[in-house]
Amino acid sequence: MSPARSRSPEPGVGGGRAPRAVPTVRRFLDESGRLKVWPSRLKDQRLAMAWLADHFEWDRAYTERQVNARLDELHVFGDWALLRRALVDDRWLERDADGSCYARHRRVPHPTHRTGAG
Repeated sequence: MSPARSRSPEPGVGGGRAPRAVPTVRRFLDESGRLKVWPSRLKDQRLAMAWLADHFEWDRAYTERQVNARLDELHVFGDWALLRRALVDDRWLERDADGSCYARHRRVPHPTHRTGAG
């Protein structure tokens, strides 16, 4: 690599890139702190899912009705079923086979997820 194109190990020093903003779910929240839209980009959806999952207690069982009610409090676009499915499909919540019981999942990445920075 030519010296003109080399990068400093520190962002913003010696011609290196400025640090990128830390991704946050705040841009998807309304003034009341509720999710106002479902993000279109997968990495933003995962930020939103992590935020939603943080509103569920560890080691507590929830009924489907309780999950739906909690999700309904956390968003304004009226699709708690989308949110519930996303949390289960992406392994933030686990669900019994019959759908009667949900719990916060000890996060293990979905096997189809890429590893590393995305």
